[in-house]
Amino acid sequence: MLAILIASFSIVLVFGLVFPKISQATQSKGIKVVIKERSGRKVVLYKGSHALLVGVSKYTSGWPILESVPGEINRVEAALKKQGFHIVKILDPTSNQLSDTFEDFINRYGFDENNRLLFFFSGHGYTRDQGRKGYLVPVDAPDPRFDDIGFVRKALGMTQILAWARQIEAKHALFVFDSCFSGTIFKTKALPKLPPHISDLTSHPVRQFISAGSAGQEVPAHSVFVPSFIRALRGDADLDSDGYVTGTELGMYLHKKILSYETGQTPQYGKIKDPDLDEGDFVFHSASLGTVIEESVRPAEIHRILKISFKPYNAIVVFDNEFMDATSPIELRGIKKGLHRIVVKSNDTVNDPFKGKIPLYKNVVQDVYIDDNEKKHITISLQKWKLSKKKRVLKKDGYYKTKKDTIPPKYGTRKIKKSGPVKVDNLGRAYRDIWYEEEKYLVEEGKEIEKKEWVPPEYREIWEEGHYENN
Repeated sequence: MLAILIASFSIVLVFGLVFPKISQATQSKGIKVVIKERSGRKVVLYKGSHALLVGVSKYTSGWPILESVPGEINRVEAALKKQGFHIVKILDPTSNQLSDTFEDFINRYGFDENNRLLFFFSGHGYTRDQGRKGYLVPVDAPDPRFDDIGFVRKALGMTQILAWARQIEAKHALFVFDSCFSGTIFKTKALPKLPPHISDLTSHPVRQFISAGSAGQEVPAHSVFVPSFIRALRGDADLDSDGYVTGTELGMYLHKKILSYETGQTPQYGKIKDPDLDEGDFVFHSASLGTVIEESVRPAEIHRILKISFKPYNAIVVFDNEFMDATSPIELRGIKKGLHRIVVKSNDTVNDPFKGKIPLYKNVVQDVYIDDNEKKHITISLQKWKLSKKKRVLKKDGYYKTKKDTIPPKYGTRKIKKSGPVKVDNLGRAYRDIWYEEEKYLVEEGKEIEKKEWVPPEYREIWEEGHYENN
């Protein structure tokens, strides 16, 4: 039986045609999350908070469409923004886009140990091998009932999710699936009745997982998990009323809350089976108690916004002589009023058979003026090098040549009977000698005719030199 999995991620990028990224200049101005303990001491929880949201609804290869997913993802996005998260969001990714999004998000934010990362998925899923293997289903994955091999090739397996979880160097990572998965991926052990002290929570790394149901269960098309998740972040999951919600409290709350709706779901939660990654706990601030102090840039500094979209997406952008480590589009906030220079270039090269190794794309230099409180969006396309190639060029056209020719006459031969003079033999008898001779005669007279002979065209080979053309 198909186990329909539904889930939700948080990302500020839209992957259909573009992959938005935040430049280094923008990242350095992020929100720092600080908790004030009851003793009055301030504890810096995280220097960066990043969430990846993935929603899949418009399936193309046999899976039912999930119309409510985009709206649910937007609600999760709004709730996480209130928690100080930078959001990366992608809707309806293909198999390649789904994997690329995970990897890009991890490469960009996963190797700063002071970050917290949250992954939230909403869409169909599937469980195989008697509940031991779970999969996230991208928009182009086929129905496994009819094409199991094709499904495995397209779907994103939980084994890959676990591999990424171990690869991450950020201190805390939480994976939330509004989906059904086997609990075998989690570390099952007795959970504390109350969370430990916040200093202990933040000093140890952790990889935590929460799913809306266990393997084989169906998650309803209209999620009861998402509204419960949002209420939990508002403070309902602060079970000990200390001003923050831990990943453990979140799992305990959702488990109890979802069961109360009697939808047939049994939420699963736990930590990765790794002694180096199971001692800490993910931490949210309780929005209802207001214990978080957000140290960010002053509002006056972010009035001027410049968004730069460019192709190819992996090009390098230099803004006022500063390299922007991002891919299209880049959004720069709080930039100074005045004239700015943008240089977009690519390090890609190509071996041209006529000119040798040359840059694949031609650099583009563009100046832009930013006024007070101005929001501007510019698009830049690099010119791509079209390779030199040999070209066959017509030298002479083909034509018919007329030629006059004479057909010779046709002759035949025939035998003509001949007889000699009358002779008398010794007995007085008269006789004649008879013989046959061949004679040539005209069968058909000769005549003149015209013949048309086709002369094929002539060609020559030349080199057509390459040139830059608009991408």
